[in-house]
Amino acid sequence: MEKKNKTKRRRGRPPKAKCFRDGSKETYLEPKDRIKKVAIDLFNKKGFHGASIREIAEAAEVTKPVIYYHYDSKEGLYKFILKEAISEIFDLYLNFVGLIDEERPCVLLKKTTKALFEWIAENRPRANMLIFTVVTRDPSFDDICNEYLETRRNILYPVFEKGIRTGNIPMKDPETAYVAFTSLVVGLEMLSCATGKNLTTSDYASKAIDLLIGECQ
Repeated sequence: MEKKNKTKRRRGRPPKAKCFRDGSKETYLEPKDRIKKVAIDLFNKKGFHGASIREIAEAAEVTKPVIYYHYDSKEGLYKFILKEAISEIFDLYLNFVGLIDEERPCVLLKKTTKALFEWIAENRPRANMLIFTVVTRDPSFDDICNEYLETRRNILYPVFEKGIRTGNIPMKDPETAYVAFTSLVVGLEMLSCATGKNLTTSDYASKAIDLLIGECQ
């Protein structure tokens, strides 16, 4: 008796790339990229639960099965966007933290925060999605939230350990310093989202670190 093929098949077939209107411009985008682009905009404006697959499909000029083909589900699409953003942020962190043997910890914190704020300014919709998801802790995305928070800690914590050990960061213990730092940075990110004002600027990055640990010594 012939065995049935139990391999899971994706739904739908991918259409060809075509010109896609992005505001006043027309851009040549593959369907997968069109879907991601409009999904970021809709998720940012309406949240995960507020944006529907139908809206995303219509805005991307594809059918719903095409979304399922590329991302499996709305949740899969949302997670893909978040994971991509998180990966970019961690690459950014690692570029600077990798210099821990060459730079003073407080200088590293300033440079890292400045680079992070620049990334946020250039990627505000994705930053809003990430901040909202981490703060609200939607059970559907607990795995991503936990991974993001744990990995960020693992990357940045050694900077505070060295800073306190060498006296470059005038605080008593790394835990207090790390919590204070992340609270300050996340607070500025949330205020930017809530007020619509860009508080995540290079100037704010430097002043935030000075406020937290004093002028770099």
